[in-house]
Amino acid sequence: MYNSMNGMSNSAEQIYSYQPMPVYDDQQQATFHFDKQSAVKYKMDLNLYCIKKPQQTFFMRVNNPNLTSWGIEQGDMLVIEQTSQIALGDLVVIEQHGSLQLYEFFSAKENNLVFFSLDSKHRNLQISSLQEVVLQGVVTNTIHQFKGRIKKYGTAA
Repeated sequence: MYNSMNGMSNSAEQIYSYQPMPVYDDQQQATFHFDKQSAVKYKMDLNLYCIKKPQQTFFMRVNNPNLTSWGIEQGDMLVIEQTSQIALGDLVVIEQHGSLQLYEFFSAKENNLVFFSLDSKHRNLQISSLQEVVLQGVVTNTIHQFKGRIKKYGTAA
């Protein structure tokens, strides 16, 4: 069934959850018993938390197994914000030969910009201007899934 108020069908509403979820701090005031209901300070929607500029944002699923030294694993989802301005230390996405590659913007001195490849199989870049590369954007967030466990303990929710 199609809902004309928000343009979604009921089945789409069941698939996608845009409802704010409760947020708890890891360092609550010392209490004898943790009460989830009274501990909620506010509710959060991950879309609002991870995406500041929706029109300039896209997701990139990581299939490259060579990024684990950066804490990025296969299956992780990167949130990329398209921009033409970058800062030292930013992780950037550069299009090369039809694929997206990850680099750290490492140094900028005079006409020498240095980008370290996050994948050891790709060369680092030294360029004189950002116009020499196809900059797709800056990584703003990583969504990382913990791997499933073999055996689960505890009670069902």
